[in-house]
Parts: sequence; C-alpha cells; structure tokens
Amino acid sequence: MAYTFDAFLDAIGDNRYGDDALLAKLLDRYAGASRARDADLSRFGARVAGPLARLAEESAQPANAPSLRRFDAWHRRIDEIVLPPSTKAALAEVAGAERLGVLHGDPFAFYAKTYLAHQNGEAGVACSLACTDGMTRTLDALGDRAEHREALARMRASNAERVWHAAQFVTEIQGGSDVGANAVEARPAGAGAYELHGPKWFCSNVNADYYLVSARPSGAPAGPKGIAIFLVPAYLDGGTARNGVTIDRLKDKLGTRELATAELTFEGAVGWPIGPLDRGLANLVDLVLVTSRIACVLYAAASLRQAERIARAYATFRTAFGRPIADFAPVRRSLDEIAVARERSLAVAFELLRLWPARDGSADAADFRVLLSLAKPVITQRASTLLHEAVMLLGANGIEERFSPLPRLYRDAAVMETWEGPHNVLYAQAQRDIARLALDAGDFAHRMAGRPDDALASALSAACGGDEDAALAMPAAAARVVDALGDRVRGS
Repeated sequence: MAYTFDAFLDAIGDNRYGDDALLAKLLDRYAGASRARDADLSRFGARVAGPLARLAEESAQPANAPSLRRFDAWHRRIDEIVLPPSTKAALAEVAGAERLGVLHGDPFAFYAKTYLAHQNGEAGVACSLACTDGMTRTLDALGDRAEHREALARMRASNAERVWHAAQFVTEIQGGSDVGANAVEARPAGAGAYELHGPKWFCSNVNADYYLVSARPSGAPAGPKGIAIFLVPAYLDGGTARNGVTIDRLKDKLGTRELATAELTFEGAVGWPIGPLDRGLANLVDLVLVTSRIACVLYAAASLRQAERIARAYATFRTAFGRPIADFAPVRRSLDEIAVARERSLAVAFELLRLWPARDGSADAADFRVLLSLAKPVITQRASTLLHEAVMLLGANGIEERFSPLPRLYRDAAVMETWEGPHNVLYAQAQRDIARLALDAGDFAHRMAGRPDDALASALSAACGGDEDAALAMPAAAARVVDALGDRVRGS
C-alpha cells in the first residue's frame, strides 16, 4: 500500500473555531455567552480552514507575487499594483463581506474573527485589515472635514463588490522608527488642503484607497513636535492617475510577500490634516500605532495556533522507530512549549482588548499602555522562535512550501517582529511610561499576576531604571510579565 498523509490532513481539521476551546472560553468570559456569535464564528472558521486557506496558498505562489505596472498602453504613468485573483477574492471576503477592517459589533467577537482569519498568514489581507482599522479609528476620533467623513463612510460601507481600505506611510529612509526625523514636507495649498513632497521608504498595502501619511508642515519645528498626519487619497475624484505620487519600486521582503510594499515619492499629493498639526505624532502613536501593535499580537497568537495545530497533528501521525514521534520527550516538550505560548498570547490579547477603551488618567489606561509595549515584542519574537521549532518538528516536510503553510508563517513572523516598532524601541517606551505615569512595579505586577508576586515586581523594578543595566534587563522582565498575565487569564 502506498504511503498516504490523509490521516495527518484529517487531524488538522476543517474548522478553525470548532477546535479552539480556549478561544470559546475567553469569548464567554469577556463578552458573555452567545449562540448566534458562536454559530457565526463556526461558519467563518470553516471558511478559514477551507476556501480562504486555498486562496492564501494560491497567493503565496511565486508567480502570483504583486507586481508594479508603471504605464498603461498609451504610456501614461499609472503605477498600478497588479494583484492575483486569489488575493482580490480574499480581500473581497475578509475585508469586504466580513468587514474585518472596520470595527463593528462586539469587539471581542470582531477580533476573534480577525484572529481566525490571521491563521492563514498575511495572504495579502492582514495588513489591509490593521491599517484600515487604524485609519477609521483615527478619522472617527479626529475627522472634522467633509473629506474625512467621506473616507470614513466609504470604508465602513465596504462589501464583497467594493473594498475600501487604507494604508499608513510613516517610515523614511533616514529615520526608520525615529518618526521625529521625518522630512516629507506638507505645503499649504488653500482651502485647508496641503500638498506633500518627498519620499517614503517602507509603504505596505500600497494598493489601498487611502493613505495616512506623516509629514512636516512648512515652517514647523524640527523634531517630533513638527510632525502632523494627513489623509491622502490614492486617487482624486475617481480618476485613474495617482494623486501626486510615484511608486519607485516594490520591496522584495523576507515575509508577507503577498503584500505589496513599496518605496514611493510624493510630488504634490493633495491631502488634509487629521487633528491639530502639532499633535500629529501623539495621535499617530495613540490611535494608529496602538491599533497596529494589537494587530501584531493577534497575528502572532494566530500563527502560533496554526503552528500548534499542524505540528501536533503531524507528531501524532508520523512514526519513527515504531512509535509516533509525539511519544518522544523532546517532541512532547516542543509541542507543549508551542501550546503554552499560544494560550498565553491569546489570553494577553483578550486582556489588551479589555483594557483598550480605558480613558487616559485611569489605572487601566496606564496598564494598557505599558502592557502593549511589553507584550508586542515578547509575543511576536516567541512566534518567530516557535514557528521555527514547528517547522523542525516536521523534518524535511517542514521546509517544503507546498506541504504546509509553516514556512510562509515562519517568514511572516519576522515581519510582525519588525512592524510598528522594533523590540528595543518598545521596551524603551515602556520604561519611559512607567516613570512618567509613576507606575508602582509591585502594584503592576500584582495586577498582571492576580496576586502579590515579589519576584516579578523585583525583576520589573530592576528593568525600570535609566541606565544600561535596566535596558538589558527589560526583555526578560517583559517576558515574565506576559507569562504571569497569560497564565492568570487562561487559567481562571
């Protein structure tokens, strides 16, 4: 009889909600029991495991990578991003029919569905959801112009026939995560509009309809205080010529290769400021980057769930020396590490969602701000490490691109680590916030662990000074905070 992998494939399952007991438990605890919600998530979980997984696999084929078409047939500059039908179909379902880019309904159910979608990886979809979420939150909080209201209404009206989505362009070649070094200039153009001039270095989801762009208004001071944010449509008045922007080239990235990421130059792009000009960087962090960092945590948890599912199914199915490889202690240990990290990550994500709406000045708002800066680097870095471990558990089959999505998820995980703030930037932000908010390390540790924890408080205190020793101690302290909170939430 020919060798078959059918038992392994069957063990992976056909419903991404139906096999996730922790997700169902957290939803009941945080949002209350709901048969209608569970039925909807079960419906979508089957779509994620079936048609959407197949679309993700098709989009990941090298021949289907996004491409840049600079000119039309009449040599007019159009800078069109060419996407495969599979990516367009996935966007139509996830961002269109399900409207996962724009928060609606119960937030826990909404982000649970997003977590399910992310189990297929970037797939040309995940970045769009996060950026659209950040844009709509920003316009909802600060939009005071007709152009803002029109963009917000369109994104909220996305459907399977027409997806309206967003991107955020902040990074510049000379600054990277140092947004205060931005040099793109915004020049007044009358009637409250501005024209943007200058290059941006790392622009993902460049095929979006709207861009949220950081720029320095003419005459604004140097440094962070001079940064404003702008709503910039990709096209004006339904035209086919881009709104004052040229796409210089597409990035050839390690991961998220289904996602079009570009270097571009603004050459008089028309845009409108969002919020006060002198509050641009603060609003960018509070509304846009916070949303994207939550998305990174959810994405990492989703990737770990898929890694756990595939690795456990394979280790149970595959035999070596007459025994399932899951019987061997090193394999069991690796499977357990992936499972615990996945559960902790999802538990921390739900606690972040609970704290997110807290108003400034409250204890919950302070906890949220610090916790997010600690959780994002810890959880995304663990996802990279443990996805690599999952790949190794499958042996040579683990590195074969068509056998499972693990190689693709492994590459994507490195991008999640990098996106919206490298580790050291976020750890330094946590140190500054702990000092600025006068957060007591013992009280914070108590809230995270759900009990007095002197060892955790001591580790956090040692990481909160302003010297080099504190900076070096912060990653280990952050990991202990995430573990304590994750264990409290998943175990209660």
